[in-house]
Amino acid sequence: MKQRVHNLSYLAVTAIALKDLTDNDTIAFPQGAEIFNVSLEVEEAGDVGLNANLGIVGSEDLFANDIDLSQKAHHTSSVKYTCKDKGAIKITLSKPATKGKVVIRALYFLPSTILAEY
Repeated sequence: MKQRVHNLSYLAVTAIALKDLTDNDTIAFPQGAEIFNVSLEVEEAGDVGLNANLGIVGSEDLFANDIDLSQKAHHTSSVKYTCKDKGAIKITLSKPATKGKVVIRALYFLPSTILAEY
């Protein structure tokens, strides 16, 4: 049996101090990338009542919405997404932050494939 498979995967990781967040774009992707997994880890708790949405331009809550950043936790999205154009993960805060740190991880595949025989 032969089939086409994606053979190049990348794990992009970025740590963000919430009080220093100025540009909401966090992880960039090339056109055609297959985003397989996105997670957000709250390493240092943020301000009470601080929430975040995790998405892309035009759909700011695609991966997760209303994530509570006021306590340490792990959040993983079950959404799979194909970038039609170049894209980036955006984090949008509900209000300005004075403290807190998060780590965003994204596992994605490049659009190229190889022919595999099993």
